[in-house]
Formats: sequence, structure tokens, C-alpha cells
Amino acid sequence: MWPSTGNYARGGIAISRVLGCRGVAVLPEGMSRERFDWLDSWVVGPEDIVRTPGSESNVKEIYDECNRLAADPGCVVLNQFCEFGNYLAHRSVTGPALERVFDVHREHAPRARLAAFVAASGSSGTLAAGDHLAARRGARVVGVEALECPTMLYNGFGEHNIQGIGDKHIPLIHNVMAMDAVTAVSDRATDELSAVYASDEGRELLRSRGVDDETIAALDSFGLSSICNVIASIKTAKHFGLGPDDIVLTVATDGAQLYGSERARIIEERFGGRIDRAVADESLRRHVENIDTDDYLALDDVDRRRIFNLGYFTWVEQQGIPLDVFQARRSPSFWDDLVPLVDHWDEMIRAVNDETEVEPGP
Repeated sequence: MWPSTGNYARGGIAISRVLGCRGVAVLPEGMSRERFDWLDSWVVGPEDIVRTPGSESNVKEIYDECNRLAADPGCVVLNQFCEFGNYLAHRSVTGPALERVFDVHREHAPRARLAAFVAASGSSGTLAAGDHLAARRGARVVGVEALECPTMLYNGFGEHNIQGIGDKHIPLIHNVMAMDAVTAVSDRATDELSAVYASDEGRELLRSRGVDDETIAALDSFGLSSICNVIASIKTAKHFGLGPDDIVLTVATDGAQLYGSERARIIEERFGGRIDRAVADESLRRHVENIDTDDYLALDDVDRRRIFNLGYFTWVEQQGIPLDVFQARRSPSFWDDLVPLVDHWDEMIRAVNDETEVEPGP
């Protein structure tokens, strides 16, 4: 069972198919049509796609359905929101990979320093890369969420369309006490920029402003949460008054191929069916050139404890996590003590490879 609001279910279904076992995707019915089309092509049968009520913000409904299905002893739920392997993979793989990107950049810009790592929360797995970058390079760690559902920022709730960043709760694998800031991005910005980047008028306008074709093509390939991360990175640079030697790292977490139907809907509903030069200009000015630092909070210890405590209601009261396990996550040592598990898992992988005579990768 692969509960998800983003790409996790897609990866899980693919892994299940490769391994020759049945995989079931559990995700909200309001996700993009392309996401379901992709799953349809990979699952064994249509019953292996379980649609739960709601959309991006309805994570509890996913948990409830997984708990119901898990009553069958033949089902194993691999919940990305509480599986610490998710945290460790990003801390041990994504973090060093991003550090290497920074080091390559610094070969050409020796005065560069890593000022911040910015990522939308989702299951909070990607944010674990920030723990590595903070320890190794002193980077700030900035969590991002949708303004329409500002759970961390304002203890808020609501619906939004930045698909891939489920919310209205704090994931168990989120190392909240290591965060330095939280900000929110509106889905109006991500929706409109997604449509503009894909339009002929939008691309021509960017070109007239000196944006090179390679960058324009990259922007056209960004999905909604990728655009969200870039906007939040710009907000971070402005909030902290960063300069040309300060590097903000983020991740393009999804691709535009998942959102063709969403772009068509946005163009119809918000732009009257077409994007002309005036519409593209207004969207770029509002959502890129005039990004403000509203809805941005540099966290102190009180703020971190407030956000941490929100997780109690999901994990202890609703999901039955023991209180002592929940509380242990306040300490940095809890997270650091997980890291040696990676070496143990590598030993287990090597043992399986030896047993099955599979050649390890490079």
C-alpha cells in the first residue's frame, strides 16, 4: 500500500511491479487526471487505485483508508509520512547530492556560501536534506506550504492546488526542531505561472526580457510544487537580504507532464480561455518580479515547539503512536542516531544481491 498526494504512489507502484508483487496506490480523488492515467498504465487492475475523498489537503482521509485496508494481514502499508527510511534516504542521498551541486558551483564562484535550503513540506522527506546541509554547510532550513492551507505558519486549514505537498498535519518524519523558517506560497501564483510558462506568449515575453532559451525550456517543464519551491526561494533571499554570493538551494520536485489538464482548466477559468501578452505580463509582474516577504516567519524556539506540538493530534491521538516515541523526536540526537541504520541497510542489500546474484550498480 502506497499512500500519497504526489509522486510517492507512482514510484511505489513501479517498484511493486518490478518486484512482482501487488501494489496499491491510495491518493485523493482530486489529484490531476494525468497522475491517475499514469497509475492506470502500471497497476495490475483498476481496483489497485484507491481514491479517497478530497484533494491535496485531505491527508487524514488517506490514513483512515490505509488503516482500514491494513486490517487484512496480507497488506503492508509503507506510509511515507511516518516511515523514517524516507527521512534517511533524503538526509543520506539527496543532501550530499545537493552539497555536490553547491561545490561544483563554488569552483566557478569561490566566494559563494550556502545560505539556505528551501523545500515544500509534503511528507517532509525532502526537508531532511536540509539537516545534512545545515550540519555540513551551515545552511538555514526553510519549510514551505500553501498559503491557502497554512498549517505551520498560522495553524490554518483549507484547500489548495499545489499538488504534491499534502498538509493539515505535521508528518511524523518532519524534524521540526531543526527548521529555521516557514513561508507560504499561494496556489494562484503556481497555477498562473504554470500556464504562462507553457504558453507561446509567456515564452516570448520571457525571451524579450533577456531570459535564455534553456531557462525558458526548464521553466516550462516545472510542475506546480517545483514552481512553489522557486517562489519560496526568492522570498527567502528577500527576507534575509541575501546578496550575489549567497546561494539558495531548492529542488524541482515534480514535472509539468502531470498537469496538462490542470493548465487547460486554469487557462479557461482564470484567463478566459487564452493567454495574451498582457495577461502573461501581469502574471510575471505579480508572481515573479514583485514577490514580497509576506507570510514569512523566521522561527524561534517557541515557534518550533508550537509546530511540533501540532503533530500530537495526528500521530498520538489519531494514529496511536506511543507518546514517548512522539516526544523523543524533539531531540537532535533522535535524528542523528537514525543515520547508522543506512550502513546496516546497505549490508542487507548486499546480502540480497549476493543471494540473487544481482550485480550492484556503480
